Amino acid sequence: MGTYFANPLLLWGGLAIAAPIIIFLLTRFRFRTVEWAALTFLQRAVKRQQRRLNLENLLLLLVRCLILLLFALALARPRAQARVETATDVRKNVVVAIDSSYSMAYQLGTDEEETAFERARRTAKEIVAGLEPGDRVMVAVFDEDVRSLYPSPREMNEEGRRDVLQDLDDAPEVRRSERGTDLSGLMASLPRLLTKFDLGPGGQPPPEGAQPLKKTLYLLTDCQRAGVLDDAGALRNPALGRAAKEIEALGTTIVLVDCGAEDPKNLTVTRFGTLEPVVGQDLPCHVEVSVKNWSAFAMNDLTVEYFVDGALTPQKVVSLSIPPGEERAPEPLRYIFKEPGPHRVEVQVRSDGLVLDNRRHVVIDVRREVRVLLVDGERGRTRVDNETYYLEESLKLAETDDGRGLIRPEVTDEGQLSARRLEEYDVVVLANVATVPDDAITALEAYARQGGAVVFALGGMVDLRHYNEELWRGGAGLFPTALGEMRGATYLEAQDDRDAPSWMMTVTDPRHPVAGIFATDEMVSWLKAPHVFGFFTADPAPPTKDLPAPQVPFRLVPRASDDGAVGGDRARSIDEGQPLLVERPFGRGRAAAWLTTIDWGWNNCVFHDGFYVPFWRQLVLDLTQRSRPALNLTIGDRHEQLLRADEYARVDVETPDGRREQVPVEKLDDQEGYRVLYPPEGEREALELSGFYTVHRAPAAGTDAAPPPDHFAVTIDPAEGDLAKFSAEELQTALDVPIRPIRHELVREVLVTQGGGAGASEFWRHALAGVIFLLVAESVLAAAFGRGRR
Repeated sequence: MGTYFANPLLLWGGLAIAAPIIIFLLTRFRFRTVEWAALTFLQRAVKRQQRRLNLENLLLLLVRCLILLLFALALARPRAQARVETATDVRKNVVVAIDSSYSMAYQLGTDEEETAFERARRTAKEIVAGLEPGDRVMVAVFDEDVRSLYPSPREMNEEGRRDVLQDLDDAPEVRRSERGTDLSGLMASLPRLLTKFDLGPGGQPPPEGAQPLKKTLYLLTDCQRAGVLDDAGALRNPALGRAAKEIEALGTTIVLVDCGAEDPKNLTVTRFGTLEPVVGQDLPCHVEVSVKNWSAFAMNDLTVEYFVDGALTPQKVVSLSIPPGEERAPEPLRYIFKEPGPHRVEVQVRSDGLVLDNRRHVVIDVRREVRVLLVDGERGRTRVDNETYYLEESLKLAETDDGRGLIRPEVTDEGQLSARRLEEYDVVVLANVATVPDDAITALEAYARQGGAVVFALGGMVDLRHYNEELWRGGAGLFPTALGEMRGATYLEAQDDRDAPSWMMTVTDPRHPVAGIFATDEMVSWLKAPHVFGFFTADPAPPTKDLPAPQVPFRLVPRASDDGAVGGDRARSIDEGQPLLVERPFGRGRAAAWLTTIDWGWNNCVFHDGFYVPFWRQLVLDLTQRSRPALNLTIGDRHEQLLRADEYARVDVETPDGRREQVPVEKLDDQEGYRVLYPPEGEREALELSGFYTVHRAPAAGTDAAPPPDHFAVTIDPAEGDLAKFSAEELQTALDVPIRPIRHELVREVLVTQGGGAGASEFWRHALAGVIFLLVAESVLAAAFGRGRR
């Protein structure tokens, strides 16, 4: 039984027992002898009562001293650590699991450098040092992955102990990562480790029916609640409970060691990026940041700093205060980039002990222009009558007072499509094109595979059979869905027929970058205002091994008529929720289908500029950005970059910690160009450090100057910043298995024959109850003694 005090300095309060003793002694001798003849007659009676009076005084003195002692003991909060004893197997079989997620980087105090991870590492070393010869141990380090240091248990002889202690200091597996926590993954992998203790010396399985050896799992973590328990205390992943039951069945005692701060406060930068989907050269952009306060305390007078392109001084500094549990967005950074290409922007919030999530990085791909090729399938007698007229005018709207805009549309027809160099365009829009020539289909598919974006807008000129057989091809072609019949009427027919059906647009996937704009209260009325009178039906195929999942961010539903009916008699048999916009990845690019017209042929969208202009501009810019290689990644991703044959001689990647390594360049099959993949396949699984990475390319043969470096950024998962804790009692209730909590400084004291541990018991309540009882007893005794003396 290990005994200790939470507040040992308060034990000095026990010296207060000297006060009643001193008072007793002073009052006992505070009189002088006076001769009085009449007193001699009372001496005999006084002597008979003297012994009783002395006993009463001593008893009251003892009670008052005990009150002061017990009160000082209660303030010191005595605790005792119970121990689990067994008598069957003298060996201890121990598994030490160390949480290495980025929340373990929390600094445990303002005056000390130790982090929660360093405390967990130190505690693990104390466990290993406390094992005896013949004991066995395994070490696992976990975050979103589980890394085991040894394939089988290590025996604690002199060499084994020295090696394990050294590995806890130096092994690459025992490092604090920048990933999140996955306790479910750890628990699922533990049965495989625990069964190795039951194998024989040659690795043979135990005899049938043999009881598993007793084992102890030391779980060294910061007890982060997020991802384990919901607000009601239930498991977020039921598989965690099943794994815990399996671990218990293997004879394992789970010991929870909280290595985190008792009451952590933390802020996290949850979002960082530009308001604009694409940033243009010499055009203003707005870099926005959101910060969340996870703690139960207000965080005031925070400093938010924006840094651009590696500058040592911030471009902008703003102050911020965040109430408990809320998220706030400070004033954004308004900035104009003068040069095209990738630019680095970093935000830092100076606040708390977990520095890693107080900063965030983003690489902004600044574009000279966004080139869009509009293939017009229905040319009119005048430009206004062209199918693409309204789209062209919407895309080339000026964004500055001097008439400059980011999007540059160009119009052509399907006959000239094959002659165009499609790689020079960011997006190609085919508007009401009847059929696409075979050579143009081949060029469009090659363009999309290499990262281009193609949008099909339909209409009355479309050859349904050609689209299904040549462009869709059962999912192998560029068109993103199989087409059905044309439903409804044209705009002119609907004007002449008051019973003509009409459909309304709705958002079905608010997470989509374009649909999310119209999911807000301010924009939903603009979405519902236009009438769609005709469209092609479609049935997007479900994803398969070779066919990626489609996105349907917008659908059509029948619009209620003036008398409350839905779409009139002709619409009552039409199913609700017909797809309107269908997207699907194609190679490295994307293909989208708008299943009605982009002019006023089948709808009146062009007359509602509150919908038409932001929708098409946002769709074009979003496809432009999403079809390009991602420059902003998360921990666990890989960076991919495509290069032309004449752009490289050697490629190096510089990491956030200053390391620089050469990266192999891979020739793409059946394509002109090369691919850079970092980290390279077969070396490391994914990106592990957050921050800015720089891609250096050596000059190609015959060139004098190296091309400018490229950049990409890697960020952490902001959800890991929620440091709210679960208790051992909550975890035990949720898992329905015994959980033994111990303090990290007592792990060696609870190492016994099975390496077990039990919870710490506190006795301050017992001491306080004793104080109350003695106070009552003292009052009763003093009153009783006083009446007897009178």
